[in-house]
Amino acid sequence: MLCVVKHLYLRYLYLFYLFYLFYLCIYKDKHNVVFFILLHLSLIFYCIKKTNMHKHKKDVIEMEGIVTEAYPAGLFKVLLDNQKTVLAYISGKIRQKKILILVGDRVKVEFHISDLTRGRITYRFREKKRS
Repeated sequence: MLCVVKHLYLRYLYLFYLFYLFYLCIYKDKHNVVFFILLHLSLIFYCIKKTNMHKHKKDVIEMEGIVTEAYPAGLFKVLLDNQKTVLAYISGKIRQKKILILVGDRVKVEFHISDLTRGRITYRFREKKRS
């Protein structure tokens, strides 16, 4: 569980709790052991919550648009549905899967609330079949 605890002061607190638990187990003070185990579990859940905070997408805005220009290094100029032009880069998954994005493609772009001028392309919509 030490890998879960990223902050240094929490790591030392965690180690202190572990040593104290062993101390209580040796002397068989059952009342304190139960109380200590509850404290121990609450610390573990607090650390897990702390490390998973960045995984929530509360601060992300998703919009759709059309790629108008392509720049080197995976940068694109995207015209959004609200007629705003933004600079967007390709997300890591699209790079890994080697999905080709060309001018004229419809894409989904994610923005962080702090900077609405730069975004990340997270999805490329498929073209409708022409008959």
